[in-house]
Amino acid sequence: METFWDRQPNEVAELCLQGTSLYFTCHGQRTSRMYHSQDFVELIATANLRIATDEAIGMSHTLLTCVA
Repeated sequence: METFWDRQPNEVAELCLQGTSLYFTCHGQRTSRMYHSQDFVELIATANLRIATDEAIGMSHTLLTCVA
């Protein structure tokens, strides 16, 4: 489950996620990062997996189910 910034319903939601990522990178746990969904698709393929399902969950999350 991930909050991909490129899959948000509008530009304001995209900017909110990107700003949250910046906050946690600078001040919080210093490990936050929001991803573009295509980055995950490529990482999944690199891991020799494939996406079985790609579901929108709630207002801002995406659930990717992967299989070998």
